[in-house]
Amino acid sequence: MLEEKIAVVTGASRGIGRAIAKELALKGAFVIVNYNGSKQAADETVNEITQAGGKAVGVQCNVAGGSRSVQCFGLQRGGGVLKGHYQPL
Repeated sequence: MLEEKIAVVTGASRGIGRAIAKELALKGAFVIVNYNGSKQAADETVNEITQAGGKAVGVQCNVAGGSRSVQCFGLQRGGGVLKGHYQPL
């Protein structure tokens, strides 16, 4: 259903964000597990997704920064965390 789609889920390292990230991955999205504090919790979310056959990567970024968030994820010009996964539009 969401194959070839990319989902950036803020706060995905725990709670509701983690549940949303796992559900999106289950439906076929490549999930960017965004976290600001706990790399360990984000890694656990990524591991749960990949062990279930999904695709995910953890990215630390304070998304309160507006346009800086785009730079955090490397979404400009198809580089960054998505390189090798999907082509830019």
